[in-house]
Amino acid sequence: MVRVEVVPPEAGFYVRHSSGAAMPGGPDPRAVLPSGSEFIAHAVNGERGITLAARLPGYEDFERTYPLAQGKEYWTGSGWRIGVELRPLGALSTFKHNLRFHPLPIYAGMAGLLVMVVLPLVRTRRTAVALRREKEYLQDRYEQDLVGREVDSYFIESKLGEGSYAQVFLARHKDFGDVFALKILRPYLVEAASLQRIHRELDIGRRLKHPCLVRIVAFGIFHEAPYLVMDYVSGETLAAVLERGPLEVARAVELLALMCEGVEYAHAEGVMHRDLKPDNIMLTASGLKVLDFGVARPSGDWATLTGTGQAIGTPAYMAPEQLLGNPCFASDVYALGVILFMMIRGVLPFGGGDVVAAHLSSPAPPLDSGLLWLDELCASMLEKSVSRRIPSVRSVLQSLRANHLTVRASRETTTMTSQQRNP
Repeated sequence: MVRVEVVPPEAGFYVRHSSGAAMPGGPDPRAVLPSGSEFIAHAVNGERGITLAARLPGYEDFERTYPLAQGKEYWTGSGWRIGVELRPLGALSTFKHNLRFHPLPIYAGMAGLLVMVVLPLVRTRRTAVALRREKEYLQDRYEQDLVGREVDSYFIESKLGEGSYAQVFLARHKDFGDVFALKILRPYLVEAASLQRIHRELDIGRRLKHPCLVRIVAFGIFHEAPYLVMDYVSGETLAAVLERGPLEVARAVELLALMCEGVEYAHAEGVMHRDLKPDNIMLTASGLKVLDFGVARPSGDWATLTGTGQAIGTPAYMAPEQLLGNPCFASDVYALGVILFMMIRGVLPFGGGDVVAAHLSSPAPPLDSGLLWLDELCASMLEKSVSRRIPSVRSVLQSLRANHLTVRASRETTTMTSQQRNP
């Protein structure tokens, strides 16, 4: 049994299972429940947890997931009692809220300052300390080695890698034996925006079906941590290949064409990647795969997770408009231009101390590939202004296809020269 009390009580609240689904026999997740309501939190797929949300004009929106694990601080011995106090917006609202729910003698001058300034600051500090302790607790649980454990229907065999917000494991389906890559989000990052992001990545992965893109097949939650199950891709990242040196021009053009095929398909489906880089390009026996649509963003007014004015991606490969928080499809064209430069020259076009400033203002150095059309194409892809940049990935792909005979002739000439030098 769970009892929820909200301050102010007129706010009411919504409740759903922590997985996002409605609880069997529980409250309607669309219904507003009054403060003091009690309900039974049924488990879903063996997980017992709820997500509470509350909204009231003049207060910050509230949303938080509670795992409802016995032994937590809000366990009362016979059930869970959860108290939610909304945070008022503005000094005047804070004063009225504290006067109503935290009555203190209020006098002129210092008394007013104590209630309006000092006490809210103390409460904010206490809240920050509590949140930090909770995140540390979740991080300790997550950082325990998952290898050898089961995550729902998948057995974790080994770790493939990790980043700032997720770890990736090699997982085998317990019933069918198929091998997948399982990507699990760090649970201390799980907030409303994080869940939106993971749901969006699942939606994108299911929509995109192309030989040059990785497919996402399943989604779930493991100990408060959302996870994705993706096709396992065996091969070597382009970043690892480039650590051994630049590529031949013909090979670089071949790989760029494959990247453009996958990205152009995604663009046609209304999705921009926003984090194209050699680490996200996996070379396989049959070609390549574009990985990690974790920061991919569908186009359209509904795609407001990050919003205008917030830059997401890897700065070394980001277009000027993306660095300023206004990404567009042409931003992926720019990133592909940086990758092309890196493949042929072996270095980034914009390096040094202040990479962001270089992308925003420094002209791109010449590619010097030995093919005039390719040099001009790369220069157009790296234009600072979207209006002067080659308009689309499709246009880049058309240029590559139109000049493939030139690339083939260049490869044959290089081969003949090498044979003459080494008979």
